[in-house]
Amino acid sequence: DNFEDAKELFLSPLMAIHYAHLTMLAAQGIVSAGDAHRLREALDGVSLDEVRQVKYDGSCEDLFFYIQDLILNACGDDVGGRLHTARSRNDIDMTMYRMRQREL
Repeated sequence: DNFEDAKELFLSPLMAIHYAHLTMLAAQGIVSAGDAHRLREALDGVSLDEVRQVKYDGSCEDLFFYIQDLILNACGDDVGGRLHTARSRNDIDMTMYRMRQREL
């Protein structure tokens, strides 16, 4: 199952990418300190153990969108959407693959 494989292989790299990107956005002044704080709280609120236990129910396309929904639910669409400023899904995917390869 793709969702199960993604959780096993890519959950940790995906979260690391989110944290690193948020750090850059805040350091460069692209997001305000307040928004960065709310985003950090949203990321901190994602329980990796709980995500690993979730069964795919079709409510989201894949792990990326599942995590995105958790973030948006925690801090709202406007602030949550700022986490994706200055990056693409392709950037995230390639970075996850490279991070995973380093683990092997």
